[in-house]
Amino acid sequence: HSGGLSVQTKATEGTCASVYLPALEDAAQQPALSAPPIPATSDLRVLVVDDEHAVRSVCTRALRIAGAYVVEAETGEAAVNYAPEPDFDVAIVDLTMPGIGGLETARQLRSLHPDLRIILSSGHRDTDIQAKIDSDLICEFLHKPYRPSELLSLLNQLFDTKLDLNPGPV
Repeated sequence: HSGGLSVQTKATEGTCASVYLPALEDAAQQPALSAPPIPATSDLRVLVVDDEHAVRSVCTRALRIAGAYVVEAETGEAAVNYAPEPDFDVAIVDLTMPGIGGLETARQLRSLHPDLRIILSSGHRDTDIQAKIDSDLICEFLHKPYRPSELLSLLNQLFDTKLDLNPGPV
């Protein structure tokens, strides 16, 4: 988030922790955060691969509310094991995971399903991360943290579907 953290400890005085986050210049001038809902009429099949339970859960819930069929995988290995079963339209894969990382997971998924669209996701602030990714392997990059409406909008663009862009509380 382009912020910072400062921790100062003195044995007899205790610890002081300060968190610094950038402020909005003018919240009133910020773009709207949600779009009007579009009827959920999708039969999209999505594989969500992320080792963070909270990220996987929010992503999965938003997709299911919007009408998509979703399978979750906590690791790259689990994703590759699920892949032969249903024929997925898209996989949303975290870049950094224990075991097989996101890029290797993407390669293995693509070898099983040559037409599978892959969205790579990461919270790393490396601005060159997209330039380092093989564009023949990865269709899109989604920077964490992302809102469910951002994910659904991206999927609507990729598949020309009508996922609900404002799924409500997830």
